[in-house]
Amino acid sequence: MGEDRLDVDFLYSDLIEVKEYKLLKRIALDKYSVLEAAQELGISVEACKKRIQLAKKSLKSA
Repeated sequence: MGEDRLDVDFLYSDLIEVKEYKLLKRIALDKYSVLEAAQELGISVEACKKRIQLAKKSLKSA
């Protein structure tokens, strides 16, 4: 009650590529498993893991 909620999209979406941001958001906020995210993207689980790793690295360096 009375606490400010930060708009995550406003804060972080312009720091990395849109598709990288959407993937991280699916995993971190929407609580998708890597398998669910991979299926949604139509890629293998290993490819999804690699994309997540690269997206995290990009966000850290932004």
